[in-house]
Amino acid sequence: PLGALTMSLQYDATRLKAVSCNVNAAFDLLLCNLAKSGVIQLAGVDASGIGTNTRVADLTFEILQPAR
Repeated sequence: PLGALTMSLQYDATRLKAVSCNVNAAFDLLLCNLAKSGVIQLAGVDASGIGTNTRVADLTFEILQPAR
């Protein structure tokens, strides 16, 4: 089981804007930071541990510039 996690997801901020991060309530504490353009940071803990195949968060992006 997973007791703690930190995650940094980088994306192209010229093409996408992160608009929401809905975290999984199964964790005791899970934080999502969208403050810095181009990076989403997640950090969480769970005292009893989270098993495999657990969704961490649902991320939503706005497309600013379509790929060519």
